[in-house]
Order: sequence, then structure tokens, then C-alpha cells
Amino acid sequence: MRVQQVVRGVSIAALWTAAILAAGPARAQVGEAAGAPSVTVRDIVPLETVLGFVAFDQDIPDEQLLQVRRTLRSLYAKREQVITQIVAGRMDMREVRSRVFSLRRQMLQGLSIILEEEQSQELFRAMGEGLEGEDEEGPQ
Repeated sequence: MRVQQVVRGVSIAALWTAAILAAGPARAQVGEAAGAPSVTVRDIVPLETVLGFVAFDQDIPDEQLLQVRRTLRSLYAKREQVITQIVAGRMDMREVRSRVFSLRRQMLQGLSIILEEEQSQELFRAMGEGLEGEDEEGPQ
């Protein structure tokens, strides 16, 4: 079963809702100003969502899945540290954006090393939100 087949049965909106609910009390936001759409760190660095897609894609061998898991696990700890610092008010918006998009780049680079090109592209298409082409200033 391909990633796209899994996604057909479950809407992207439902997956994002689950990811946001999983954020719990540490919903550190990266919004610009009052009234701006609020985006959580977990939206920008969706480790759990990526792991879920990879885990259910039967075309990804178990060894690759374990490599993805190890990569995402190390990023998880870093992401949680950033969230803790945001919630405590120890980072200004510029530093938040820089750190969060640095984590995102690390996630994408790690995935591109582990996954074959076709697997990476399928993951990005399935997530439907353009994981590629973003830097510390956000989507291009």
C-alpha cells in the first residue's frame, strides 16, 4: 500500500487536527500578530505525522522505518526544548523562527538521506503542504 492510498481514506484535515490535539498544553505558537493565523511548532515540524505516513507505507522496508524513527527521535527532543523555551518566554520571535525552521530543515535533510527520491516526493505530496522549499523565513 502506498502512502497516497493511506491518505485517500483519511483526510489531511483530520490528520492535522489529531496532530494539533496531540500538542496538548505546549501549543507554542509562531504567529506574527494578533489575528494572524496561529501555527504551532508541531505544525511546522510535524515529526509524528511524518512517522505515521512512513510507518504505514508498505513500500518502505523496516530498516528504513527504523532509520527514520531514529532521526525523528533526535529531532523530537530538540523540538520539545524549543517549545519549552517558547512557553517560558525565553525566546524572541526571530530566534523562534530561526530555531523552528532549522529543525524543519534538519528533518527534511534527514529524510532525504534515508528515503529514496521517489519515497520522499510521495511523502511530500501525501502531506499536501509542500514540505520542500522552506527556509527560516517560512514558506517561499
